[in-house]
Amino acid sequence: MHVPDHFLPMSATAPAAAIATGAVVLAATAGRPRITTRDTLLAGTTAAMIFGAQMVNYPIAGGISGHLIGGALATALLGPRLALLAMTAVVGVQALLFGDGGINALGVNVLLMAVLPVLVTAAVRTGAERLGLGKLTRTTAAVGAGLSVPVSAAVLGVAYSATVGTGAAAAFIGELTAVHLAIGLGEALITAAVLSVVMAFAPGVAAWDARPSVTPVAVRRGLAAIGGLGVVSACALALVASGSPDGLEHIVGAYSLPVGDATFAGLPGLADYGTLSGTEFLAALAGLAATAVLGAALATMGRRMPVRQGA
Repeated sequence: MHVPDHFLPMSATAPAAAIATGAVVLAATAGRPRITTRDTLLAGTTAAMIFGAQMVNYPIAGGISGHLIGGALATALLGPRLALLAMTAVVGVQALLFGDGGINALGVNVLLMAVLPVLVTAAVRTGAERLGLGKLTRTTAAVGAGLSVPVSAAVLGVAYSATVGTGAAAAFIGELTAVHLAIGLGEALITAAVLSVVMAFAPGVAAWDARPSVTPVAVRRGLAAIGGLGVVSACALALVASGSPDGLEHIVGAYSLPVGDATFAGLPGLADYGTLSGTEFLAALAGLAATAVLGAALATMGRRMPVRQGA
């Protein structure tokens, strides 16, 4: 669901950027968070894993593909605060290194792929706990994942219709949401599967599986499991991923919507994830490393905040 440059006008991108920036700053600083070294390592590794997973498009009906967004998965693994920072790292690296998602639309993409999925998933978790279903961790994460994708799509559809217009706003919003509802089913299945692997391999490491004490061995196992999934996704599964247009690309084509030229097409050798230069493997490794570093760095912002005694 990467929104390209010049797809939305400044009247939409500017407010989105302001909201996204405010959310990231709050996540990093509000409440003087106590972020540990373990948190930063998990945030960086989770960000890298989601970067890798997003490289794998899976087919859905009608010659359309989708890929994991990962906001719900990150929320279940890290909690909402660190999840938002990790997802921001993913979206930022994709735009700034690979030209995936426009520079001018970076705020929009952070809002749609980081802020909204985390908020939706956290809300689903809160609702489940109030209903006494808080222990249904995998199911709750899957529901949050499945809902977050069409919610973000609907917000994009409303923003486009309100600022650009399509001549058939209701149909456009409905079709965009419906396509992403189908993609959301894949998101739900992947989220539940990955969370199950982490919970089985490293009990207590995931935020939604938190336990009174977690051994260093469990943390190392968790980092290995999460990181390994990212490497396998980026370096192996991506090679057999679907080449069909994703949900947004399909709708753009179906409605003949104009898309301007990208402000930035990616760094040499990394543009379009290396497919233009035959450097896919190196691009994948570079992306994994850069996302891990940026994810950990954003998480570390919280560690650097001064904490008053007794706070």
